[in-house]
Amino acid sequence: MIIVVYAIFIAYILYALNFDHLIIEDTLYALINIKQAIIERVHHISLWWLFIVIVLGCGMGYFLNMQNKKQYLKIDNFTLLFFSIIVFIVFVVIVMNRNNIRLGYFVKHTIEHKSQENIGNIEKYRKIQKKEHSSDFIASKNKKKETYVVVIPESLNKGHMGIYGYMRDTTPCMAERLKSNNMLLFNNIYTSQLNTRKPLPPLSLNEINQYNNIPYQDAISVIDVLNKAEFETYWLTTQSINSSKYKPMSIISKSADHLINLKSSIQNNKTEETVIKTLNNVLKQKSERNRVIFIYLGNRWSYSSRYDKEKYNFYGGDLPLGEFGSMASGNSNINHYDNNVRQIDHIVDSILEILQKEKGVSGLLLIPEYPEEATRNSGHFSEKITYDMIQIPMIAWFSDDYIKEYRNKYNILSKNTDRLFSNDMLYDTLLGLFDVSTSRYNHEYDLSSKKYKIDEKNAFILYGQKSYINKDNYIYWQKANIKYLIDRNISGRIIPPRVTTIGKLRAIWNDGFRSFEMDVNYGIKGTDFFHIGHHLNVLGVNIEDFFESVVFHEIRKVWLHSKNLNQNNYRQALTRLQYLYNKYKIKAKFIVESSTTL
Repeated sequence: MIIVVYAIFIAYILYALNFDHLIIEDTLYALINIKQAIIERVHHISLWWLFIVIVLGCGMGYFLNMQNKKQYLKIDNFTLLFFSIIVFIVFVVIVMNRNNIRLGYFVKHTIEHKSQENIGNIEKYRKIQKKEHSSDFIASKNKKKETYVVVIPESLNKGHMGIYGYMRDTTPCMAERLKSNNMLLFNNIYTSQLNTRKPLPPLSLNEINQYNNIPYQDAISVIDVLNKAEFETYWLTTQSINSSKYKPMSIISKSADHLINLKSSIQNNKTEETVIKTLNNVLKQKSERNRVIFIYLGNRWSYSSRYDKEKYNFYGGDLPLGEFGSMASGNSNINHYDNNVRQIDHIVDSILEILQKEKGVSGLLLIPEYPEEATRNSGHFSEKITYDMIQIPMIAWFSDDYIKEYRNKYNILSKNTDRLFSNDMLYDTLLGLFDVSTSRYNHEYDLSSKKYKIDEKNAFILYGQKSYINKDNYIYWQKANIKYLIDRNISGRIIPPRVTTIGKLRAIWNDGFRSFEMDVNYGIKGTDFFHIGHHLNVLGVNIEDFFESVVFHEIRKVWLHSKNLNQNNYRQALTRLQYLYNKYKIKAKFIVESSTTL
């Protein structure tokens, strides 16, 4: 079967090469007519390549035959030089003729074709966005002098945020603010896809989403609606406007009353300083109108150039083995990415300090366009998409005046913090949060509406092609199963195994588990400690530091699997266990396992 598959693939490539077809619909005909493709190939294949294949094949066969007969071929230097020159000349002739190196051009042109196809769609979208929508819809808002900030950190990954259970405290400012009722943390937000150059981007600021099937030529953007409702709109971006001109979000940004490119103003990666200074200048201009300021923070690869190293160099050097385990081997991107998250955390906190000084109704929403996989260096390439790659954070903050004025919206949002929500529905949710009245709004996609309808049964990704609760989505099903156990007070019956790093402990802790199994080794290199780890060469922190990385008194059971207990050290190990029992008062919580027979 494998041979057949390879034969089909080879026939397809040869057909495309020799007929100058790209990977588009036309070339699929070759897959259906493989026999014809092979026959036609014989008449059109490059004779130079055929000659090279025959010569190399005959040469290899000759030398293998000589080796089989245990005969040795003696070649003098002159003959070797002569044949080397001939091979070089043939190679140059082949390369100089474009028709003989069509494989490279084939790949290059295919990529260019797909890129141009996307650009063509975006160009259509750009022209549509330029047309006047004044006669298409109405929009209004009764109240005035409200201020909202929408922060879009381009590729923020919730898996690197302390408030979502990450072992590093990368979001201390947000964690502190979550202690008040003004900030809400949403737990089941995901991006619909990862391709930012489609008319329906991951984070949609226009009407289009994967559920409503609105043609992009008929769609309007949230900025169109806000402008119609007489909001004053701002778009602040740290991303180059020209480099992202073919992104739908960049096109939408040009509809704002004020488009401010911060990239040229940022010196030495002083992003926070530039953003906050600009925001202060915007808000100093007193206005009777409502205002919405979109702040787009470019923070995708390369991460080392995205943050102020003088101020946010919290993480550097080798990754701690006790925190990262097998991931600790030489991935410096994690340190750079985490430093970037610290910067975003402080930028958001500084924005909130400014908003708190503003009198009246105000709010902030943080939601990224997509996440990037910094741990495995997968970036946000759509061909590598997995369910863990589409998980994103969302944080909302509202002033006391907003909560008082829109108590019903705030209460609904508070109840919906665990609802499924994809960021392609942001358009309707923003209009709901800003309390804009318009005919171009659908409450079914507004997370602040009691009529919000998306749930497990109808949540999708990839333009509605794949269910979010597909069996491959272990993140969803793991959460669902843990919730089932916790709700029935039987979660203690499940003990996750091999919790040997602080990272894994924080992960299961954030999921709701309070029992775990860990491998320990006692007395390594003359110490009087239990070190966490399954293998001697990958041991992490000692057991005390491990326990203190979580809220210790909430632990229900600890299955301690001793890997190196023997007749020479068991007495000292028992003494150390007794010390731990006395220190943490956990004797009743311990299950000790050892394969050693004393």
